[in-house]
This record gives sequence, C-alpha cells and structure tokens, in this order.
Amino acid sequence: MLRIYGLLIIGFIISSTSMASMPNEADVEADRLIYIDRPISQGTIRPVYKALEEMSYKSDKPISIVINSPGGEVVAGFSFVNLMSNVKARGIRIDCYVMDMAASMAFQILTQCSRRMALTNSFLLFHGVRVHYEGPLTVAQARAYAEDLARIDEIITSQLVDTLGISRDICDNHFENETLFSGTQLRRLSPDFIWTAKAYPILHTMLPKAVRMRELNLFDMLFGGSYIHIWDRGMELQGYTTSKHGSPTGR
Repeated sequence: MLRIYGLLIIGFIISSTSMASMPNEADVEADRLIYIDRPISQGTIRPVYKALEEMSYKSDKPISIVINSPGGEVVAGFSFVNLMSNVKARGIRIDCYVMDMAASMAFQILTQCSRRMALTNSFLLFHGVRVHYEGPLTVAQARAYAEDLARIDEIITSQLVDTLGISRDICDNHFENETLFSGTQLRRLSPDFIWTAKAYPILHTMLPKAVRMRELNLFDMLFGGSYIHIWDRGMELQGYTTSKHGSPTGR
C-alpha cells in the first residue's frame, strides 16, 4: 500500500513539474505579444525584429510570439533567431504558440523558443535549405552552391536534433522526406519539445493588438531579400542535383 502511495506522489510531482513548463495563454501580455503571420523575408521581418528588441529592453517579463508562417529566407530568419538567443541570454523567457502553420524557417524560429505550444491540428514541417536561381550557371558554380547548402543544412539539422531531442537518424529521415506533422503527431514524436491545445481562446482575442510583420509590396516581391529559402524544394542546375544535405551529385 505504501508503495502505491509513493508511486502516486512521485507521479504527481513529475506531472506538476511538467505542467509548470507548459506555456499558459492566460499569462500573455498584449503589449509583449508578437505575431509572425507572413512569409519571412528581410522586408517583412523588420517590425517584429524591432519589437522583440524594444520589448527586451523595456522589461524582463516573458515575451510571447504567435507563429503562423510557411517559412522564408534563411538570412532574414536567422537574424531573428540570433536576436532571440541574445534576449534569452539576458534571462528573458520567450513563449511561442503555433496557429495554423510553422514550417521551414518558421519552424527553426519555433525551435529557439523557451517554451512551445501548438494547436492539435497545426501543421509543422522542417526540411533542408533550397536555392532558387535564375540565369545561366556553370557546373563549378552549381557545385559551390551545393556546398554552401550542405553547410547551412548542417547548422539547421544540428539545431533540430538539439531541440527536438530525437536521434540524428530519425531527424535525418524526416528532414530529407519533409514530413508534415500535425501538432498531435509531433507531440508524440517529441513530447519534451512541444505541448498541444485544441484552441487559444484568450490569445486569439489579443492578436489584433500584437505587433505584426510588414506586408510585402510589389517592389519587395520583385527585388527584395535574398534568393535563399528553406521552403523551395529541389535544385537541378547544369545536370547537377542535391543529394543528402545538399551534397552535389551527377545525374
């Protein structure tokens, strides 16, 4: 009998500790709320980058980020990731909530949150960097691009393995196949990485007051930002394509 009570007490302590680490939307403050609600680029990210920086100097209170993005540019996304790292290094917690989607670069941002929550049917996806290039390209240039992508892929994969808490083999499999998870499915794969909820009733009422990304204009779409994205699939240049982690291989 004492053994049963002991197990119940231990279970309660473990459960309480785990629940304490789960983000709570009731704790979200409207003036410390950021909404990543568009594809990520140098142009769209500026308002939320500036807001995160300013919020981190105003107070040490937690900052909340809502993510609803298919991803975007690597350089723009990682500039935001680097800022998140600096903010957390100063002891400020960043809680993140996924709405409909956190894919590609948006998922990489999710990995850097202090605590993470997704809706049960949120779409979650991580995969390697891809490049879109227009114009003539030599085999040597294609090889150089592929080598660059391999280096970036290694950074991305290492970040995923560290935060998802899964083996490198399992991570590589989903990374290469671009597995699309629901919130519930990723929770099963990596229970320590993410929590799930059926709805965010309180948080949803706060979104109109959140700092949002900038809307792209025609100039941004034609001339803005870099050409390196995480969301673009495949690279076939001058008879070359990318194999595992972007290594160049002949066809």
